[in-house]
Amino acid sequence: ERLLSDLSLDVVPLQLPLASLSVFAPIPEDLHGSLLGGFHLGGSLEKPEIAGGLMVIDGRLGDLTLSPASASLIPGPEGFAVDVDVGFGGEGRAHVTGTVPVEASLDADVDAILAREGLDLHFEGSSVPLSVIAAFVPSMTDAAGILHIGGDITGSLGTPVPRVDLTLTDGAFTLWSTNVRYEGVHLGAHLDAEALTVLELTMTTSSAARAGVRGLTAGSRSQVTGRGRV
Repeated sequence: ERLLSDLSLDVVPLQLPLASLSVFAPIPEDLHGSLLGGFHLGGSLEKPEIAGGLMVIDGRLGDLTLSPASASLIPGPEGFAVDVDVGFGGEGRAHVTGTVPVEASLDADVDAILAREGLDLHFEGSSVPLSVIAAFVPSMTDAAGILHIGGDITGSLGTPVPRVDLTLTDGAFTLWSTNVRYEGVHLGAHLDAEALTVLELTMTTSSAARAGVRGLTAGSRSQVTGRGRV
């Protein structure tokens, strides 16, 4: 009984290769580096308490250096406080902070967790290379361009309420599904709980394949400009 009510366990990965995480989730093949840090598991088996943090050593995504790259998870009365900070090549950076309303418990009701209000995440990404996003999208290759993104997500895990602003400058990428190269992509958009509003969209397409892009055939260079609401 004491074992069940008095739990104390420290998990310390000693430069665990990032590639080993592919056992739990798909990760890009060109993501390299090692995890260092640790987690403490306390409380009881019935109601465990988890806290800790990780950092990436010698992190790289292709030719892009990931530094700093760290994440922490601290339990609190409203859920877990999270803090994720990643730098890209010494110029771009993404930072996520806030609270996730989850309580660690073996008998937790999944529906209750999803419905629990209190989700409060703030994120900001400045000069994030589009190639970072493309690394997690198998159908997107040869990506270039700079993303700026910022906003909040509130509500619950089951019904999140986003308020996000996004801009893409000098974007370029190829999609396998269309075999079309998109270049000179400039995008301004706002996402909220009601709609994705495209404030500005300009791009140039070039491909030997015939593919429709907003009603135009991209067999030759075509200028595409759009404004609208989805």
